[in-house]
Amino acid sequence: MAAANKGVRLLPYQRTILETMSATTPGSDGLLIIARGLGLRAILAGLLRLYARPENMVLLINATEEEERGLSEELHQNLKVLGFEMPAKERRAVYRNGGIISVTTRIIVVDMLDGTCPRSAITGLVVLHADRVTPESNEAFAIRLYREENKTGFLKAFTDQPEQFTYGLAPLQTVMTQLRLRNVYVWPRFHADVQSNLAKRKADVVELHQDLTESMDDIQTSILQCLELTIAEVKRSNTGMDADDITVDNALFRTLSDRLEASLAVNYSKSGPRTRSLVAELRRCASCSATSSRSTASPSTSSSRRSSRPTRPTRPRARRGSTSRPG
Repeated sequence: MAAANKGVRLLPYQRTILETMSATTPGSDGLLIIARGLGLRAILAGLLRLYARPENMVLLINATEEEERGLSEELHQNLKVLGFEMPAKERRAVYRNGGIISVTTRIIVVDMLDGTCPRSAITGLVVLHADRVTPESNEAFAIRLYREENKTGFLKAFTDQPEQFTYGLAPLQTVMTQLRLRNVYVWPRFHADVQSNLAKRKADVVELHQDLTESMDDIQTSILQCLELTIAEVKRSNTGMDADDITVDNALFRTLSDRLEASLAVNYSKSGPRTRSLVAELRRCASCSATSSRSTASPSTSSSRRSSRPTRPTRPRARRGSTSRPG
């Protein structure tokens, strides 16, 4: 591992994680749950760099376009991306030549089923955004197909969305079952090794705030009024639901609508279509509020040790005579 990652600067805790995730002993495969901002891409690039050789075929699943660009730079353009525009004959040639291959779950499922991708020749699977894996997902189907003919290849899963495992019915157990893994490695920001490494050089945080224009103020006020009315309807329609956390402040973030949807999924027979529609409206309003808040961001300044921290959307005061009703 040292030779493959020579010249790559990793913090001590990142090297520890990389050594754990790159272990090849039987039963060492696992799911890494890491806090955001702790260098998941650097760790992932270090792992992929170990297998960036033609004799290996490592499939990268669930990578976004931004992640593909970043990993391609980290791997010195040694990342092959398969898209829908590439015919099956060309994809077969890419699989045959090996290396690190980024592919969507839809493509890899089709290629595994029709033999375009030889499952027995796969060195390993690397699954990103593992928190999205469900029994009905393409990721779970692809992993099942992979394990049917390949018992020796590795499977490494990664996620930097730990909050996704805090609600729902046994979310971690569900993900681990679908991934067919037994080991889970949790690295929160308050981990002793992380704190000791990051405490050596603390960043200067500069918080920037820009006032809303009159039009933005009207938009934000209207969105918040829509949220208040929608929340009131949710509470009236579900008198037996625990409504302590259902507030306007919490509704501005995705986790509230996710928790409500998970709760409705458990009590599906007790929730009508109107309630499910209201929860979907809460998600849309929160998305609109986040979009309007991002549009007020100040231009970035050039500083090697400066960062901006996003703030929660403020609740603007409604003007006299101005009313807004949800559409």
